[in-house]
Amino acid sequence: MAVGSAALEQGRDLHDRPRYMTQQALQPSQMPSQPVSSTELSFIASSAGQQGAMAAAASGALSGALVYALTAFSPRFRALTPSASIKTALVVSPMFAAFFYKSHLVIGKATRDPRAFLSAAPAAPQRVVQQHLAPWQAAANIVYEHPFKTIFGVAGPLYGAIFFKESTHPSTANMILSQRLIHTRVYGQASLARSS
Repeated sequence: MAVGSAALEQGRDLHDRPRYMTQQALQPSQMPSQPVSSTELSFIASSAGQQGAMAAAASGALSGALVYALTAFSPRFRALTPSASIKTALVVSPMFAAFFYKSHLVIGKATRDPRAFLSAAPAAPQRVVQQHLAPWQAAANIVYEHPFKTIFGVAGPLYGAIFFKESTHPSTANMILSQRLIHTRVYGQASLARSS
């Protein structure tokens, strides 16, 4: 009986998961209503740089010690890496990877929830509250919150203008409707591809 109820619960979970994912896609999380100030932005950038540098230093110490040990104790490794530049690359490459990976994770964490990131930081700058969003910030929030409306709002008038041009231009005005629609689709796709 317990096995049957567990299977039923798992089936219900598998049924509800696509619905949940669809609801999350249709209702994206709201971005903060106030932008991050330039002081907070520079703090986030310096935090990412510091944590990336610490990860690079740890990775460099580990890879340096490993390359040194292999050079000292492995004749095969010495034969495979005859030049100093190859050994240097084996030490430096993990350092760069660790720096970029760690700083990217820090910036991603700050982007996901800037207020939580700044409140958790021990030396975060004091916030100067901005009362209203600038017009470009409000427009960015609208684009983020309504991606499909934005796409249709941009592409619809563009396709309409192209179709009007195809219907009124002397070289294409006498074409049948299906040809003008095909021209509109091709020019519209080309213009949207060029802009992105």
